[in-house]
Amino acid sequence: MEETVAADGRAMRVGLMSAIAAASFLLLGAGIFYDSVSVAGHTGDGLRFSVTMEARAFGDSGRATKGRVKSFLGVDEGDPLTVVSRCEVTIGGRSAPVPTRAIADLANPILTTMSVSGSGSKLTVSFHGGDGAGAYEAKLEFTEGALRSREIGEFDSDGEWVTRLEHF
Repeated sequence: MEETVAADGRAMRVGLMSAIAAASFLLLGAGIFYDSVSVAGHTGDGLRFSVTMEARAFGDSGRATKGRVKSFLGVDEGDPLTVVSRCEVTIGGRSAPVPTRAIADLANPILTTMSVSGSGSKLTVSFHGGDGAGAYEAKLEFTEGALRSREIGEFDSDGEWVTRLEHF
């Protein structure tokens, strides 16, 4: 059984595009930016977890990162407004390190879309970022308490939604 928990603690299953559109309209349109979101709970199997995701203004942390990142997700052109600066995950009471390279290129995150799902020894942290042509969905997949992969969904140059998987 897989459960999904939204950042505010409610169970949530929302279509990708409607979630991106709604979050972008409500948050970015209103000029509201969250600095961090934390969620803690347990899966239906009893696996306890906590996740904290933090974003900072690009000027605060991004310029140093820019030289190490080929391109940022979540922007059409130019510099992003914000970048993911920290992701802390605890699974079963133990820290599950998230390497900088797994989050350094994730820009303009919509932190309130963060959700956690899982069953058995698998946990997935998902969130959306950007808007329009720069929209993306990031999924960090943990197995046995360690980050194993990152799946990124985004629009390609033809406007088609594509996903790519990176292993850690």
